[in-house]
Amino acid sequence: MFFYKNNIEEKELLCDTIEKYIDIANKNNNTLDDYVSVIAFINTLKTQYPNYSKSFDYYLNKFETKGLIEYYNSNNKNIAKKYLAIYKNDLSKAEEIINGFIPDCSNRFINFMIGIGICGKPNDKKRRLLLARAYSWNSYSFARQAIYYTNLSLNDNKNDIWLLELNGENYLKIKDYDKSLEYYKKALQKSNNSYLFRRIVSIYKKKADLDGAITFLNSEKRKKIFNRELYETIKKEFNSLENEKIGIYKHDFSGYNAIESFWGKFDNYKKSEEKYKLLKTKYKSVFDEHIKRLDNISVIMTAGLSKENIDEFILNIKEDIENFYKINNFYEELNSFGLNNNYYYSDNYIKGYLLPKKTIIFLEKNDYLDEAILVCDISIKNNITWDNTKSGIIGRKERLIKKKNKLIST
Repeated sequence: MFFYKNNIEEKELLCDTIEKYIDIANKNNNTLDDYVSVIAFINTLKTQYPNYSKSFDYYLNKFETKGLIEYYNSNNKNIAKKYLAIYKNDLSKAEEIINGFIPDCSNRFINFMIGIGICGKPNDKKRRLLLARAYSWNSYSFARQAIYYTNLSLNDNKNDIWLLELNGENYLKIKDYDKSLEYYKKALQKSNNSYLFRRIVSIYKKKADLDGAITFLNSEKRKKIFNRELYETIKKEFNSLENEKIGIYKHDFSGYNAIESFWGKFDNYKKSEEKYKLLKTKYKSVFDEHIKRLDNISVIMTAGLSKENIDEFILNIKEDIENFYKINNFYEELNSFGLNNNYYYSDNYIKGYLLPKKTIIFLEKNDYLDEAILVCDISIKNNITWDNTKSGIIGRKERLIKKKNKLIST
């Protein structure tokens, strides 16, 4: 990971840009055409920055030794080569490309590269702003460039809220959380947008500094006491952080952090609130283990099933199903407080536990029929047969067995 230097040289930055686009071309399916695009971009930079020409020639020589320059010279269909020649320094066209897309362009990264090449040197306010936007919207790989050009634009207008937020996000990409907070807080001084409070809190969380987030919100709460809407936003974020410090904070119950809003509506609510905190502490390990299993399941589903991970996948599902009633007990105890609300385990805002259904469907789609039937058996054994369908898990198992037998007989 690179660390941004305020005194970074322009030449170094441009060479880094070229290297990033070469890396992108190396990974894309349309590699040969993308190489032509990168060569066109380098040639454009040579005309814009003649003082760095020798540095750019280093990359062109690399292409030359691989026989790509000859291919570039004979290629008249490449979209980057065409656009960079036709629209040279055309600011309106650069803006159109950066804010939109080129229909015939091979991918979004090359689209930005063409817009950047057409835009040219950052020798006026508009071009600096366009380059800041292009690099910030491009890829995390270009965070170095995004910071450089956004800082140039901020030199034109240090109070621009959009640019302050943009740089907050740029620094977040390189995990410089302190710098990111600095820029978001500057933006907050110029705006009362409630989104900024939530964003700042999220950065403190990434930084693993809940106390810092709480201190920040406490300070802001005092400032915004006469702005009811913002005060409530800050209060909600504050309550959420307090819950997080107690323990249970990341799980499927959508109304978890909203419960505090009900306390004042009930007699002896302070007593209930204390019981609630004790309840969350009691079930902390249950929910922590539950979330760890769900994360493991999600990672495998994203990566794809294989002989190497199928046993781990089934084990995580089995353990979560067997522990479902511990999770369900949390909501039963919560409802015993008499808050006049029916709280329950919810999955995507649907009442009920749908992990078995989701994983059974996933296994079936990937032709792991025996494993899908096994998950059905585990669910049925644990008295979890509801899956938001008429026949439930039992009917699902019967259909899987029929499908398996049909495959065997053919």
